[in-house]
Order: sequence, then structure tokens, then C-alpha cells
Amino acid sequence: MDKLTSMKAFLAVASAESITGAAEELNLSKAMVSKQIAWLEDMLSGQLLHRNSRGVSLTALGERYRDRCKLIFDLIEETELQIRQCNNKPEGVLRVTAPTSFGTYHLAPKIANYEKMFPEVCVELTLADRIGDLVEEGFDLAIRLGRLGDSSLIARKLMETELVVCAAPSYLQEKGIPKSPPDLKSHNCLIYKPSTVNDEWVFRNNGKELSQQVTGDFVANTSDALRIAALKGRGLIQMPYYVVDNDLGAGHLLTVLDDYQPDPVPIYAVYPQRKNLSATVRVFIDYLYTSYQPIPEAAQ
Repeated sequence: MDKLTSMKAFLAVASAESITGAAEELNLSKAMVSKQIAWLEDMLSGQLLHRNSRGVSLTALGERYRDRCKLIFDLIEETELQIRQCNNKPEGVLRVTAPTSFGTYHLAPKIANYEKMFPEVCVELTLADRIGDLVEEGFDLAIRLGRLGDSSLIARKLMETELVVCAAPSYLQEKGIPKSPPDLKSHNCLIYKPSTVNDEWVFRNNGKELSQQVTGDFVANTSDALRIAALKGRGLIQMPYYVVDNDLGAGHLLTVLDDYQPDPVPIYAVYPQRKNLSATVRVFIDYLYTSYQPIPEAAQ
């Protein structure tokens, strides 16, 4: 017999002063309610009710047990209320992982603003360009770029970013400007591993996707390392726009092959589950989504 269910049945009987009334309130049979009361009395080795033809009344032991049961259920209700309130308010530790450049230049400032809005949240940000196991490594949320593989993770698209090919003005002045992807054969292309498959850069022109084999004397697994090498005039890089937007704006890097831009790269927030998602994670995802949406022209 379930103890809490039997205690609830006893409180209903005590309130109605009737097994019949308690059975109607609980949508149970009289026999079931009687069985639950009898089970409690056997467990407690004492009589809880006086039974007669007019109904029931509490014994002295029954009155004490009623008061204790009410305290227990009041405490349960208070505990559930506190937990629901906690789950509706961002607080505690939020563990996030993201690609290095995106996390450094774009996510970190947004996290700082988020923590100002919700000072009871502590964000732990781990930057890595590899894709790890979100659940196994204990992260609440990850930022992922590109097409997502099949998994049990839930994904919400935040934005898209363009892929651009660019180089320092000094490199282009010395080596020339490529006019089409095949021209890259004669250029030093700085390669991002492990993202670049078979040392190929993907392009699109007139609705058709094409790939170009590239070679170079520098390979790195972080976009920042390649960006710095490009700024030093070492060669061409193909990068998400967010990695090099400031450098392009300042004229430190120049784009090439603008007519061959590939499809935009989607950026997602991924997390382990949708059901019972904590407010800390849910509100952070909503905040990111809203902050990355274009500003309507009327509001600009």
C-alpha cells in the first residue's frame, strides 16, 4: 500500500467525517478507502477512527496523526512551490561550450549582458573547436556550426553566417587576386582542420555547388590561428564571416571570389532535452535567439 496515498485518504475521511464522503471526493470505492485506513492502523498498531452507524470520528491517536499528516502535506506543497519557482527563474550554474572564435568574439559579450540581467546565474564557458559529447561532458548547452548529424539533441537555429575567402592586401598585391576557384591552385591556402574535408573548399556559382582542392604550408585546428597567419600575409583563408568581420571592416583583410560564395552556414544552440528544461537554459536560449535576429527596418 502506498503510504502517502493512504495518508491522503485518511485526511479526506477526517475532514468529511465519513468514509463515503471521502470515497466520493477521491473518486475511489468505499472498500478501497476502508482498506487504506485499515492498512494505516495496522502499520501504526493503533486505532485511528471510531466507527458507528452514523459515520466515523477520530480517536485521540487519530487526531494526533491527522495533525502530523497535515504538516507533512503542507511541507510537500511548500517544497513543490519553491521548486517550481526556482525552475521559473534563471539561477545557478549554466555550462556552455562553443567554437573558440565564435565564443570569444560573439558569445562572451552576450554572456556578460545575460549575467547583468540575471545576476544569480554563473556561466561557465568552455571554448573548443572540436565537437564533444554534450551529455557526457556535463554541458547544458552547446553552440554548433554547420549541418547537424543525427542525434538525440534538441537544436534551435540562432542565425546564419557567410563563408568568405580573404587575405591581407600585402599577400594579394604580391600573389595576385584569384578570379575563380581553379585559380586557388597557384595560391597558398591556409587550411582549417578537421573541418576542411580532403583539403577542399566548397563554393557555389549559378546555383551549382563546386569544390576546389587547395594546398598550403600552414594547417591549424583553430580559426584564430589561421586568421592571424592571414593578417601576416601568409595566404588565403576561407572562414565564417564572424571570424574576420572586424578585420574586413578595418581593411586588414580583403575578400576575393565574392561571386562564388557557398551557402550560408547555420549556427545552432543544441541541448540535451526539451522536456522540463530549466529556466536558466531556456531563458538563455531565448535571449541568444532574440539577440541574433535582424533589427526590423522600422526600428533602425
